[in-house]
Amino acid sequence: MTDLRNLVDADAACGGKALGLARAIAAGLRVPDGFVIGPAVFAELAGLGAVEPDAIGHALDAAARRIAEAALPAALAREVEARAAALGRLAVRSSASVEDAAGSAAAGVFESWTDVAPGDVWRAVRAVWTSALTPLAVGYARRHAHAIAIAVIVQRFVPGERITVYTRPIGAPTGDAVWLQRGEAIEKRARGDGDELVAIARAAEAAIDAPRGADVELVRPADGGAPWLVQARPIVHPVRAARTPPPPIVIAPLVTDGRRWSWDITHNPDPLSPAQAGLVAAVDRAAASPYVMRVCGGYLYTTPARDQPAVAPPADADELRARIAAIEARFALEPDGPADDLGAAIDRYVAFVRIWAWQLSPLIATARRVLLDRLARDGH
Repeated sequence: MTDLRNLVDADAACGGKALGLARAIAAGLRVPDGFVIGPAVFAELAGLGAVEPDAIGHALDAAARRIAEAALPAALAREVEARAAALGRLAVRSSASVEDAAGSAAAGVFESWTDVAPGDVWRAVRAVWTSALTPLAVGYARRHAHAIAIAVIVQRFVPGERITVYTRPIGAPTGDAVWLQRGEAIEKRARGDGDELVAIARAAEAAIDAPRGADVELVRPADGGAPWLVQARPIVHPVRAARTPPPPIVIAPLVTDGRRWSWDITHNPDPLSPAQAGLVAAVDRAAASPYVMRVCGGYLYTTPARDQPAVAPPADADELRARIAAIEARFALEPDGPADDLGAAIDRYVAFVRIWAWQLSPLIATARRVLLDRLARDGH
């Protein structure tokens, strides 16, 4: 369990971020010195293994406790601490199996710490490992058909201005513009621009073989020295899939009962899963909503029930806040701890929907109408 290597020696097993930096170093770009704690250390300490879907929450919690409390191999601990001390202030960053790849950026999913004291290196490393055990990280990994594997990059921290360069426009993988982002401001440059930042970013794009563009993070030191490259990853361009409405045949069972049904395109534009359809049926059976709901051809349709909730308008903002707070106080779905079984959990969900649909939502809609009426009356 002493999977430790210099950053320049990182390979694909160390995750996309470490691999990208290793390739940038090999191309002669300025990358802060560092090393990588390989994924085998995390795997052994976390001890996850194969987990059944209905036990994943408990398994993640237990693994997170092991990460936080497990004793580290003495030889590994000494070497990491010695290397960290030689680097000075540190940047401790994740490099996961689903991170910084051509099809999965995972931006913001995993933890990264910067400006870390060498003596806090293990606290930062454990925090990065633990971030791989959150439902967000595990869900992202499953969505991209990956098992969670996470390496940790430990580098010398470089203070200065952070600049992100996109070597192709986001959403335009064949575009000719280069975007430079400083804070919230974005400057657009030509790919042939002789600017130093553009040149470094394009060299990084070539180094990591990202023909559709690279997202390159640079640091310009406060002392005015040459920029450092701290991240280079392929841009994951958004996919704009056209939504197609359901074929007319799916509404045939609905148009025969004389009521006007509406496709719930605002909240559910896609076909429902079997689990979602089951929840719709449970809410409808309990009359927990002022709308009758039907799933037809996988799509959700609604029609108003005969009785709609009548809510007295609030006199002022203070009354509205008080009434909303009183309703929200009833939203404790687990007053006595977790539900013992699926049926109990569904019953609590239905109870939640009943309060929301018959009380909170109508109150907010009524208050909004009152506000709009007053604004119109006052000439706004």
